[in-house]
Formats: sequence, C-alpha cells, structure tokens
Amino acid sequence: MRKTDAALIHRLHLAAGRVDHPHERHERATVASLFAESNFVPRRDGVIAIGPGGTALAYGACVREDDPAPDPFRAIPAHIEVRLEGTVHPRIRGRGVGRALFVWQQHRGRELGARPAPTARTPDHPGFPQLLTAFAHTPGSPAARLYRAAGHTPVRTWLRLRRPLGTTAPASAAPAPSIPVRTLPSGIQLRPFALRYSERTRIAFNDAFRDHWGFTPISRRDWRRQGRDHTFAPGISLLALSGRGTLRDPHQVAGFVLAAVNRKEWVLHGERFSVFDAIGVTRAWRGTGLATPLIAAALRAHEARGFSSVELDVDADNPSGALAMYERLGFAERDRSVSYGLSVERCEGTAPSGPPRTPS
Repeated sequence: MRKTDAALIHRLHLAAGRVDHPHERHERATVASLFAESNFVPRRDGVIAIGPGGTALAYGACVREDDPAPDPFRAIPAHIEVRLEGTVHPRIRGRGVGRALFVWQQHRGRELGARPAPTARTPDHPGFPQLLTAFAHTPGSPAARLYRAAGHTPVRTWLRLRRPLGTTAPASAAPAPSIPVRTLPSGIQLRPFALRYSERTRIAFNDAFRDHWGFTPISRRDWRRQGRDHTFAPGISLLALSGRGTLRDPHQVAGFVLAAVNRKEWVLHGERFSVFDAIGVTRAWRGTGLATPLIAAALRAHEARGFSSVELDVDADNPSGALAMYERLGFAERDRSVSYGLSVERCEGTAPSGPPRTPS
C-alpha cells in the first residue's frame, strides 16, 4: 500500500458500502485518517489488490493503537489493540480473496502486537494483554463468519441508537417523545463549542473516556486533525463549563456533547438528522446529575434547528450505565455491530477453517 492509494480505497469503500451498510456513507476523511495514523506505515502495514483497470478490488491494513497508560481506577481492564481493517469489492467476493487477505493481516498484526511496548513490563506493571480486533457491521455478515472461522470471538457490541425529534419528523414516523426538563448542577453553565475551549475539551474528552473499552488518549495533533473534519458541527455542539472564567477560577469543561452532520447521508436516511459523535462527563462531575440535562439541552438545540432525529453509538456493555440513560431519554436501537478479538498469544499459526469467506 502507498499513501497515494487513499483515493482508490475510498472508491472501494463506496462500492462496498452500497451493499454492506446502505444507510451510511464512508467519507474520504475517514480513509485519510488511516494514513495519518502515527503508528501506520502503508508499505509495511497495508496491502492493496489492484484490478486490470487500476481499480482497487480489496485492501487490508493493520494499525497498532497507542498503548494505554496504567490507571488503577479503570472500570474495564486495558489492553494493547492492533486494529485490522479492510474490505473486498462486492463483485469479487466468494473467491477467497478476503480469506487470504485476513491471514496476512493476522500474521502482520501478531508482529505488531508482539513489538515491545514503550511502557515496558516491570515488576510493578506486568504489561497489558494484546488483542487483534476486527469490526463487522452485522453479526451474521460474511465478515463476521470469516472472523469467527479465524478464531476471533465477539468482544464488544456497539449499538446505533436513534431519537426522533418533534419538529420535522417524517409523516410516517411515530410521535416523538417530549424532551425532559432537568436542572443543571450548581456551578455549571452551557455554551456552544468554541475554539477557545478546544484544548480544554480535549483534556475533558481524554478524562471522560479513559476507562472505556479500547480507548487511548487523543493527542493534540490528532485532535486538531479531527476538528478539521467537515462533518463536525460546532454550532450545535454543547459544552458544560464549570468555574467563573476568571484568572483565579478559570473555565473547565465538565461535560460535552459533540455533534456531526453529514448532509450526504440525509438522502440515504430520508430525513434531516445529526449524530452525537461524543458524549462525556469528566470523572470529577460524575454522579452529579450533569449528563441528562446536558443531553436534553443538546436535543432541544437540534430540535430548534429543524432536525428530525439524532443518532449516537454506544457500547452495549458500557459500565457507566449510559445505555439505560439514553433509553430513558427516548433513544432506541436502530442498528448494531460487533468487534471481534483474538489474543496475540493465541494467534500463532492461525488460519481460517472451512470454505473461503470474504470480509465486508
């Protein structure tokens, strides 16, 4: 793989997406983010299959995530993750291309996972378990069958939740539930996202998600890059600020709802919707009742802008009870996907058994 293959891979994703997930559009920025990964070297960690006309027919990539920092307060045990990404063009599926590609990914992923970590094992810190992960949009898809045949097992289920709003919902839709009114904790004020709060939001983001499954802190470089994504919608993203904004008591971000709007997907869904891309409350403010009024305020802001629904993704096993909270706020499951994992220590010589399968 070469950096110049990004456009080819994007077109491949568009072709595969029309079959695998017709309600979502794979953006070119998502492909660009793969090549921007600091731990990804295309010629070493990626393979691409090019057809006679110069079209990308398949690709596979292996990305070792940054190592997590030791944290005795984590609710979920940490691990070192090597992410296996890829897809095969629908017109050549069923010919064993995906199976052969995934065997290569497992071997390369094992090499990356076995690489000594910057935080070397010590008597006080024995190191983290190492895991190869692959993602399937639906549990019964060809990709999921391939992963299971290769020895991977489900390690996480991700739910896409949808919440209708009452302004411009489609005529066929059920009435939207009312948005609850809740009081903010004392000392908190809500403001739209602004650049002057960007770094404080990044710090809050890392604090809020540091005990979530598979999370590694986001650097300033990656935060700035993600902030340039054209789908990010700062005007309808909300921050919960503590402090009075003075030198002695500066503002701190206690919670956030960061929204994304992809107009190209409105046609696929048949409605004008937004996505809550990230919702979080810092550890210092957990248990204060901040999350519900913050999300309710974000819902009202979207309703006032004429959105017919809001969607978000949640870990089905989130230890904070986020799923139950979202359901109380009127969100319901629309779709689900699964992450499959395999221990690096267990994948020596692993190869899929049974008939060839292809990833999607």
